[in-house]
Amino acid sequence: SDYITAMCVSADYGLVFTTRSVHMVSLDKDGTPVVTPMSQNVGAVGDRAVTNFEGKTYFFSSTGVFMFDGTTPRPLSSELNQQVENLPKAFLKDVVAFPDPEGRRVWFSVCSGNGSENNEVWAIHVDTGAVSKMNASVFDAIRYKDETLVAFARDAHGPVLPEDERDQPEQGS
Repeated sequence: SDYITAMCVSADYGLVFTTRSVHMVSLDKDGTPVVTPMSQNVGAVGDRAVTNFEGKTYFFSSTGVFMFDGTTPRPLSSELNQQVENLPKAFLKDVVAFPDPEGRRVWFSVCSGNGSENNEVWAIHVDTGAVSKMNASVFDAIRYKDETLVAFARDAHGPVLPEDERDQPEQGS
């Protein structure tokens, strides 16, 4: 059986995610809730793996990174989906998503295979689809008063968004 992994509010509807589905919750003209299945084959891996940016919902699935604009979940790219396939499945539930409105990016903190904690941050450039990666350990993030607050570990990699790595796309992207 499947279970609820995440929920969020976007635009004038809510989304309920399971590991394998997305359902939209809206209200009819009388104010009665209406639940509409939007996907029966893709869902979110965890409660922190979903974020909103400019009226769109971005989420991390076990099969890739998706965007939902109110109509249907769409994969951001097949190349990115292949990178997700290479991640250790046991740690996908720990993915953390957060927006970077100033940089026009959506960030995903993932465990790339070295250890058992998130150790890599992927920045998806929403206008171009380019992916930047950097080594960092992000444990949680939340939008508060037009700022993104990020909980991360300081280690040999330094702060979570070093300026010298912030705007450089990964080679080959």
